[in-house]
Amino acid sequence: MKKTFIFFCFLIFRTFGIAQSSSSDTIISSKKMYSNEFMTSVGYNYSKMNFLDFGIRYYHWRNDAQQAMAFSGLTVGSEISLFEKEQIYIPYLGWQGQYVFIAYGLRAEYGISRKNQAFGFSPEIGLSLIEFLRITAGYRFVIENNDPLQLSGFRFSVIFAFPLSFLKKDE
Repeated sequence: MKKTFIFFCFLIFRTFGIAQSSSSDTIISSKKMYSNEFMTSVGYNYSKMNFLDFGIRYYHWRNDAQQAMAFSGLTVGSEISLFEKEQIYIPYLGWQGQYVFIAYGLRAEYGISRKNQAFGFSPEIGLSLIEFLRITAGYRFVIENNDPLQLSGFRFSVIFAFPLSFLKKDE
């Protein structure tokens, strides 16, 4: 009885060992697991005033088709007022991403005019088509007591982005 039990244990462990060794065979691929993507962006923002938006976005994502489902990354840029007598610039630094077609983001902003400055932040949510087209709505919160640039309030944006990897030649 003891020998039979040991024999069955040996067979079970042997089968498990064979399954383990056969599943560890891997196919070596020349494709990288992760890639770095930089995108340039241009768009329109509305928040009590009209702004033109220029920026750069960075994403570090997996090369496994799930990148279209969910990703996030760093964004840096500036908004420039279009039709104001006193020009306003709003440089920003933020984090944004996409889950399925839902776009989200949060950015820190520093509004600058010739006479005034104001620090604020803007959370946003909306729709995104794999970051090529991004339509979001959010709210701009200004940290200053009296909001000297009159920037706080509802914010709407339409952003188009172009991946710089499209400019690279395939190897």
